[in-house]
Amino acid sequence: MKLICIFAYLIMRTRNYIYALILLITAWLPIKADGQQIVSVDIDTLSCMSDSIRVGIGYNRDREVVVRNLVSRLSVGERAFLPDGEPCNGSCFYRSTVTFEGFPETLQVRTVQDINFVRLNIEHSYIGDIYIGIMCPSGQRVSLMNWKGTGSSSCTGSVPAAYRSWNAGDNVTSGTFLGNAYDYTSYIDDCDSTASGNEPGTGWNYCWSNNTVNGYSYASGDGIIYRSGHAHNGRIDSSNVAAHTNFYKPNQNFSSLVGCPVNGNWSIEVVDAYGGDNGYVFNWEISLNNELLPAGGVMSGRLVEGENVTQENDSTFWLHGPEAEGDTTVGYVVRIIGTNGDTIDSTFTVRWFSAKRTNINDTLCAGDTARWGGMVFVADTMITEHGTTVDGCDSIVEVRYTFLPTYDTVDTLAYCRWSEFLYEGIDFGGPMDFDSPHVAANGCDSMVHVSLQMIDSAFMPQIQMRDGEGEWSGDTILLGCKPYEIFLRDTTPLTDWREWRVESGEWSSDTTAQQWSVILDTAGVYTVTLTAGSVNGCVDTVRAIDAVWVFDNPKAAFDWEIKVPAIHDSRTTFKNLSEPEGLSYLWTIDTYGGGQDTSTKINPTYQWGEPNENTAGKYGIQLEAYWAHQGPDTLIKICADTAWDTVTIVNDFLEFPNLVTPNGDGSNDRWEVVNLVDIGLYPVNELWIYNQWGVRVFHARDIRTHEEFWDPNATNSPDGTYYYRFAAMSDYGVVKRNGTIEVLRGGE
Repeated sequence: MKLICIFAYLIMRTRNYIYALILLITAWLPIKADGQQIVSVDIDTLSCMSDSIRVGIGYNRDREVVVRNLVSRLSVGERAFLPDGEPCNGSCFYRSTVTFEGFPETLQVRTVQDINFVRLNIEHSYIGDIYIGIMCPSGQRVSLMNWKGTGSSSCTGSVPAAYRSWNAGDNVTSGTFLGNAYDYTSYIDDCDSTASGNEPGTGWNYCWSNNTVNGYSYASGDGIIYRSGHAHNGRIDSSNVAAHTNFYKPNQNFSSLVGCPVNGNWSIEVVDAYGGDNGYVFNWEISLNNELLPAGGVMSGRLVEGENVTQENDSTFWLHGPEAEGDTTVGYVVRIIGTNGDTIDSTFTVRWFSAKRTNINDTLCAGDTARWGGMVFVADTMITEHGTTVDGCDSIVEVRYTFLPTYDTVDTLAYCRWSEFLYEGIDFGGPMDFDSPHVAANGCDSMVHVSLQMIDSAFMPQIQMRDGEGEWSGDTILLGCKPYEIFLRDTTPLTDWREWRVESGEWSSDTTAQQWSVILDTAGVYTVTLTAGSVNGCVDTVRAIDAVWVFDNPKAAFDWEIKVPAIHDSRTTFKNLSEPEGLSYLWTIDTYGGGQDTSTKINPTYQWGEPNENTAGKYGIQLEAYWAHQGPDTLIKICADTAWDTVTIVNDFLEFPNLVTPNGDGSNDRWEVVNLVDIGLYPVNELWIYNQWGVRVFHARDIRTHEEFWDPNATNSPDGTYYYRFAAMSDYGVVKRNGTIEVLRGGE
């Protein structure tokens, strides 16, 4: 009896006997999937779109719905110190881990395209000291960048043997850094990140990818990071990660990670395997292909999916009529997800009948006539008629007449000096008045009286800069050492407002004043920008790119290897101690002949005269240290500093006379070793003098003055023959000499 009533109701309501019979049958048939009867659907059908359909769902109570939200990109933001080739905290590795979870348990990396990229933000003062790799949950590894493999430290063994050594020709210089590294100049505590000299530099992004199908663009050369050959002023990082620019190929293809489970711990590994340079890791991330994510969103409980569905309770849903023009059929699905992850879907459709709303809109121009049902209209009018469709749904016919105006108008366009005088895509080249017939947007004929006008004629941003010696208009580069003060002035006519900006790298300063004094106390290249607006609203910008160069102040200093050169080898090498690095130098050296020689080498070697030539004397040395800039016509010296000193060359040949005349005339009264005292090159010495019978009459050690030599009068030694023995030693060698001395008081 219930079936008969429902069937009769459907016949009366839908007026479609076949469709009603189908609905009656499907309303009570249980939905089956995977051989299990798990769902039945009870539909109380209503046919018009303004109504709703009630859906009741039956299901097995032992099933549970579980669907997780998943992400395909994980990152770690942390700053970690890379010790300088030393195992700190018991490990040479920096290792950081991210964990993917919630993917199907059996899901694996299928191809190299499943790994979009690996990004590492790092600074390190020499690229050749470190190894970088990635490891998946199953322990499979890929080398992103091999260790150079030279030298040794206690961390050398932490780099897998397969990931050591670059190929011949791949080596880069010690000046090739990662990021803007802080490069210390002395050895410090390798494990203490707070020690002076272990301050962090600025990390740059470096990305590795094989995923060229997604449009990644590799860095210059073959994409291998240590083959690019870029040193201090030319390093390339993966700065625009979103645009996938400057990405590098990994040292090993990502194919070594095919077969890795997606769920689990993914780790990045960095080893500083050799002492001498250090660095920091700031953050890292790994990005997987979004196609690994399962389809669908979060589902809770038993679910009906379709257009305009709302849930009343756990098993009852309402289907609301769609927003559609005309009759339409909408499909729906009942979905159950088991605890083991299997999904069972059953579908059904509902036929919705439209209310047959009809809108008739007609537009006319002023002066036209409209007619409807024998009525005449000359102004805006709306007529509404109500009825019923053959399906029993409401029907509305709405007629609207709109009378649009015609136009006779003036169109005045004002242009700035640098703009094009465009009207409807045509450049008229300058001010002009003309009439342009148009069909207005409403379709009615109109006339436009066009006037093209220029609102300013002299406005053009202008910069004047003064460095203390004269004004500058943008054609000359200003050069100076820090702190360097520049003076800016806006000379733009018709200026209503302005914005100044001086910038270098990440540093910038700005103002809106007409005149501006800026002190630049950091070495770098600066760009000056002036954006000005005219009183009529025009805006223009002028930029002096790389207009100001500021340098660190040079400090000239030098030393030399042989502090007291001797005439037997009057050569020495000068050691340049000037700061900072990168300076140019001019040495001026007094010559043996009385002139001057010059050199531009950093550490020149110079020799006065020929070996054994008597070049004894004092020679002035001057070192000028400066920054060099190549101007349009000549080389410009910037911020020069000068250091002075004197090199003394001594006569290092010892002479042993064989006659002494102690007659009191003040000449040759003592027997002396010539040049021993004057040059002082043999401070450790000893002298023995014996008479002809072998009796020692004089002995002296470490003689420093002339008065310490032998005076025969002081030892009451008569005229005759005496014998001497002399020995001396110093950095210049050992001297030993034996001989005879004649004492003759009657001699000259």
